[in-house]
Amino acid sequence: MKKLASVLMGVVLAIAVTACGKPEVKEEKAEAPKPEVANPYAVQVKVMEKAKDLKAESEKKLAEQMAREAALAREEAGQ
Repeated sequence: MKKLASVLMGVVLAIAVTACGKPEVKEEKAEAPKPEVANPYAVQVKVMEKAKDLKAESEKKLAEQMAREAALAREEAGQ
């Protein structure tokens, strides 16, 4: 019985707090959307450009590694 009363009092308190509201909380104005968010195509283009740059960088590193390995193989063959 005491548990039921305490639960009911908690519910009543929650309803009272909700009904009264919180005076220190002010309603915030919505911020204007960022240009990238407003234009999803611009975001997609940026992502594609970044992917292209990463792919080019990866290919460059792979070419450098292959050149080093080829030079090492030539050096070993020459000995």
